[in-house]
Order: sequence, then structure tokens, then C-alpha cells
Amino acid sequence: MSVNYTDPFSVWKSFYSEVEPKISQSLQKVLESEEYAAAAGQMLNATLQLEHLYSRQMEKLLQNYKLPTTKDIARLCELVIGLESKIDQIEERLIRLEQSIQTGDMGKQIALLSQQLSALIGSLQSIEKIGTTEETPTRGRRQPRTTRNVKEADESTQE
Repeated sequence: MSVNYTDPFSVWKSFYSEVEPKISQSLQKVLESEEYAAAAGQMLNATLQLEHLYSRQMEKLLQNYKLPTTKDIARLCELVIGLESKIDQIEERLIRLEQSIQTGDMGKQIALLSQQLSALIGSLQSIEKIGTTEETPTRGRRQPRTTRNVKEADESTQE
């Protein structure tokens, strides 16, 4: 006695080959119909409304529990990125400043400013000395205008 077994995969393959084109054509007609498009639009609209309601309720719940929402985390990320950008700018400026100091440009400018400051201090000290001494007319030194005017007035009255 011999037993004949049929291969179940070959039966499935033949069934699929015969039925698939017919099902595909009928589904294509349904998917292209206006009724299906309207129903799919309504389902999409309802899904979006439910998702919006869910996200609002979740946000309120998280706020009640003092937990951050995705918006809070996104805002925090933006602030951190802005802070990193500012730090990078400061770092670049410091690098340029270090380079200018190393090349000596800044050192030369500081030395020049120091010389000018020393000269200015010397001038101020000499002005201060002149102001503190008594104003005695000496040869070659001009008398203050007010004193000269008074002496000229006295000489004119004596004549």
C-alpha cells in the first residue's frame, strides 16, 4: 500500500495564483471609488481629533504632576543650543585674543599705551607743580592776563 501525500504549499500556490488577480481587481475598484475616499477622510479626521484630544489631556496631566511635556523639553533643547552657540562665539573670541597676544601685537599696543600714560602723568605733575607755586613773575615768563591788565590800568592812570 502506498500513501500519496499532496504538498500543501503547491495547493496554496495554485489557489493564490487563481484568486489573487480577481481580488486585486475588485479591491482596486473599491480603492478608486469616491465613497471609499470620503469614508477614509472621515476616519482620518476622527483619528486626528482623538489624537489632539489625547495630547491635550496628557499635557494637562503632566502639568498637574509637575512633569515636563515634549514642548517643554523641546524648548529646553532650543535654549541649550542657543547657549552652546554663545559659548562657541566666546571661545572663538578668546582664541583670537590669545593669538594676538602671542604674536605680540597686543603687547606692543600695551607698551605704547603705557608710554603715553607715563607722558601724560608727567605732564599732569608739571602742571600741578606750576599751580602750587606762588605766581611770581620771572623774566621770560608771561604774567597772567588779569595781572597785566591791572598794571596797564595803573600805568595809564599815573600818566
